[in-house]
Amino acid sequence: MRSLLSMGLLVLMGCGSMFPSALQQGAVAGATAATPKRSDALAHYLSALMHQRNGQYEQYIDELKKASALSPESTAILARLGEAYIRLQRYDDAKDVYEKAVKRSPEDSVLWVWLGAAHQQLGNNEKAVEAFEKAIDLSPENPLGYQALIEAQSNSNDYVSTIDLYHRLIELRPNTPELYVQLGAMLSRIRDTKGARDAFEQAVTLDPKLKKARYALGYVLLDLGEPAAAAEQFEAYLAEGPSDPDALEGLAGAYARMGRFKDAADRIDTIVEDGFGEPIHAVELMYLSLRAGQAAEVSAKSPPVDAPFVGTLLRAMARKQVGEPYRPLLDTLDEAEGDLYAEGRDVLGELLGLFGDKEAGEFLAAGLQEFRKEGVGSKVVDFILGRTYAILDRFDEAAGVLEEAAQRGKPDKTVFYELAGVYQELKQFPEAEKHLKTCLEIDPSDPEVMNFLGYLYAEQNVKLDEAEALLNKALAADPNNAFYLDSLGWIYYRKGDAKKAIDLIRGALLQMTSDDAVLRDHLGDAYMLAGDEDKAIGEWKRALRLDPEIKGVQEKIDGAKK
Repeated sequence: MRSLLSMGLLVLMGCGSMFPSALQQGAVAGATAATPKRSDALAHYLSALMHQRNGQYEQYIDELKKASALSPESTAILARLGEAYIRLQRYDDAKDVYEKAVKRSPEDSVLWVWLGAAHQQLGNNEKAVEAFEKAIDLSPENPLGYQALIEAQSNSNDYVSTIDLYHRLIELRPNTPELYVQLGAMLSRIRDTKGARDAFEQAVTLDPKLKKARYALGYVLLDLGEPAAAAEQFEAYLAEGPSDPDALEGLAGAYARMGRFKDAADRIDTIVEDGFGEPIHAVELMYLSLRAGQAAEVSAKSPPVDAPFVGTLLRAMARKQVGEPYRPLLDTLDEAEGDLYAEGRDVLGELLGLFGDKEAGEFLAAGLQEFRKEGVGSKVVDFILGRTYAILDRFDEAAGVLEEAAQRGKPDKTVFYELAGVYQELKQFPEAEKHLKTCLEIDPSDPEVMNFLGYLYAEQNVKLDEAEALLNKALAADPNNAFYLDSLGWIYYRKGDAKKAIDLIRGALLQMTSDDAVLRDHLGDAYMLAGDEDKAIGEWKRALRLDPEIKGVQEKIDGAKK
């Protein structure tokens, strides 16, 4: 809020209306032209300014209150008073003052911005949005209202509305490259990569030296499967200044997708040599060196401590390639210490995400399948292969491999949880339920499992009382978890309690780190259950904008409009 309030203060200070016009006239014309009451008001106002310059804000407020009492028609004094309250974080007082001010001067857009700022600091986001929208209606050419509303919408994770506001701001200031960067960033967050590319390209066109636009454009082009174009942007970005590990990593990803594995490995090696290396970079370097025909180098390297499973598998592939013994590495893999689930999700996910799910995934899958054909019976090999198949959307194969992993050694919650996710994708809900219940037998207190099972019941509209109990336990362990809140809200929706559903799902959206199509769809359903068709359609439209492929939402919109 500090940046917003600073902008508002600058506008107010510069608009020439801080002195009430009558007081200004009195000051200019002299005491004889002013009534005693207004002269007293002016005296208190000038005294207030002196206290402000000395940093005496309590005295500043007292004098402003006296001036306002003597000149009740003056909204300018109220604006000063409200700003002082905000500076002292007395937001309730600020809200009250600005509510009086907008009643006196309802056409003053800046006052509405200040009122919205006070509401926002109090957590009244809906009222803040209403105030900012009023400011925009009153002064559509003034960017202050848009900037304030963008902040409010972003804080409530309403990315769709935020994107619309950026478009409107760009209409006002079409030659501002920073606005295109901000728009592109927001479009990237809703995975509208083509729209993001257009925005970043426009930013680069307007300002070819705007480095962050080139950096962001590089990653968007990488996501769009245009590695050569991505490499061009990363190269231009890096040519402008000191090495940036994130840009070097992006360039490595582009080179790898172009088949330039040695060049890609050199870029990751630079990150390590510059002192920015992390465990993921060591794994990336092992993968790229293996693909570049430098298997001997990989074979000699120990895997990073934080990635023992994927690192060991890459090392074993390298040893096999150069004809060195590799089975001893695999035979002891199941006894290694580490978080197999986290490594499969984070390390494997990042590796495939950077170097291409299909190409890198198929390469790893082929190598792991070779180990299995040679008789390697390892839970870790099976799990990483199953995760790789799942990333490649080969869920039938993932299920088969993971079922074998589940039979190896003692029961492992990691494997059963992954199996549940795969069977959910395959729409085999009894199998998903079975594996989640096995997880709870192993660890009855795991809130993630309780949430998954409760949500599964809600999706199937079965065992809702059991689902509610599961989610209440999960939320007791993690009260602000957005996904748990949404799941419980969805359960209440299934039970027909629209109010509880709306409150919980809206709360979930506020706790999210980004907007979410599924939650918007759920919220739309809850509003429709409550009989609020307009809000339901609004949320469903947001869901479609966030994920144009989400199923059933367009049909609900069409049905509601009939």
